Amino acid sequence: MYDKVKFWIDAAAGDTTLSAVADRLQVAKEYTDRQTGETQIIGDIDNISVQLHPNGASVICNFPKVLYNSNIYPISLKTSKEAIEKIADTLHADMSGAKVTAFEFGGNFIMNNKVSDYLRLLGGAAYYTQLEQAGGDSLYYLSRGKAQRKKAVFYDKIADAEAKGIEYPDNLQGANLLRYELRLKWRLASLLRVPQVTAETLTDEAFYSKLVQLYKDTYFSISKQKQMKIEPTKQVQTVGDAFNVFMARLISDADKSIIADYMQELKAANVFTDPKYYTRLRNRLEQVAGAAKFTESDELVKELDDAIINATSYL
Repeated sequence: MYDKVKFWIDAAAGDTTLSAVADRLQVAKEYTDRQTGETQIIGDIDNISVQLHPNGASVICNFPKVLYNSNIYPISLKTSKEAIEKIADTLHADMSGAKVTAFEFGGNFIMNNKVSDYLRLLGGAAYYTQLEQAGGDSLYYLSRGKAQRKKAVFYDKIADAEAKGIEYPDNLQGANLLRYELRLKWRLASLLRVPQVTAETLTDEAFYSKLVQLYKDTYFSISKQKQMKIEPTKQVQTVGDAFNVFMARLISDADKSIIADYMQELKAANVFTDPKYYTRLRNRLEQVAGAAKFTESDELVKELDDAIINATSYL
């Protein structure tokens, strides 16, 4: 499920000779810093981009493109190993100890309806800021904080491929291909609570399982829009029931980000001195909005839930 990966090869580590990597590049340009006199070489070879610096090399590649010349095809744990081996062979570099500085991890899902129909049902998520892109074909969840070390991204993969001129199989013509991926960067070892993240780490089954679980947990941390049950008033027995039906109906009919927007408004005004009060309020609002007695999961949400569960059930 790996996609785009960024590596750093330290010039002082391993047996890799960076000048040999430079010689392998099919297209390359050389730049000299007039102040420091340092030289940079930027180039690419077989869908692998390389930036050579005096102290090391930055290698950026897309695993599906490296193996299949297209980023539509899925990558498994086994084919991830094949991709890294091919990168090493192509660059004539030892990649095993190359440090991973950022990567994308995700899957493509063929859905029954338009991708935008599913995205509009995804609501807020704790510790993330939700951003909907123009046109409704993509949705971003950015982790809080300046670094934004984690991003959960949902988008129309076919629309993205066509916009970028990327070829895809004929059998996907007209398909509703929903892409969900996690984008992780900066201090990955602390972020993922592992000693280090290298190319070799990516092929470790335990690490891969950890990513699969994070991928699944992140998706299910996102609130989903529910629909009112048919004639929910028949289940009203108390004033509290009537209030909950009314509130669930209002929230269901409103913009999907209404709860997240309200929480941001309260935080901006510093309404509560104790941060846990914001969490309690959000949980209470989401509890009312999704009261099982009066609402039920949307069929499209169920379909996407099942797709995520199936994709994360096996390595």
